[in-house]
Parts: sequence; C-alpha cells; structure tokens
Amino acid sequence: SKFPSDSDVPTDEWTVEEVLHWSLDQYQTRAMERTSAAISHLREQCERECEDVMTLHSMAVDMASENNCKVGEEEIVGDGGGGGGNSGIGGSGEEENVNPQEHQSTTATTTTTTT
Repeated sequence: SKFPSDSDVPTDEWTVEEVLHWSLDQYQTRAMERTSAAISHLREQCERECEDVMTLHSMAVDMASENNCKVGEEEIVGDGGGGGGNSGIGGSGEEENVNPQEHQSTTATTTTTTT
C-alpha cells in the first residue's frame, strides 16, 4: 500500500507529509477522472459534428451536381451552343476563379470597342 494504513482516510498515526501525499493523490485521481469524462464528452461531440459536416458536404455536392445539370441543360437548349462551358455553380457564365484585374481590362476593352 502507498500509505501507512489500509484505510482510505488518514489516521492519527500518519505524518503531515503522508497526509499531504494522500491529499495530492486524491486530487490527482479526481482530476484524471474529470479529464477522462471531459475527453470522452468532447470525442462524442466531435464525432456528432463530424457526421453533421459530412452530411452537409454531401448535400452541397448533390446541390452542385443538380445545379451543374440544370446549367448544362440551359446551355444546350437556350444558348445555341456558344455558351462556353465553365459556368460554375452561380450560373453566371463566367469561370469560377477569375482574376479581377484581367476581368476588368477585358471588360474595359469590350466596352471601349463596343462604344
């Protein structure tokens, strides 16, 4: 046994040092139990939230593929084939990752030549 008597509590025969060690051991035991419970709770919460994220991701993928199908149908039916392909999720007819500076200069050139 770690401590001088078999009982779970200090007795009059224990020294101050032994009582302090016993008290520290009790504190550490409770702290470890609480820490384990907190870790378990956080792990469960993380698993639930991860499932939520994966569900939302799946929904987003489904929505994007449905939107791409609709945009693709509009290009084939309504655009006459000159739409140019990469319309993205927003359906604006522009590429998804457009450099704004290049886009402005193209727009300015188009505006200048059109006027």
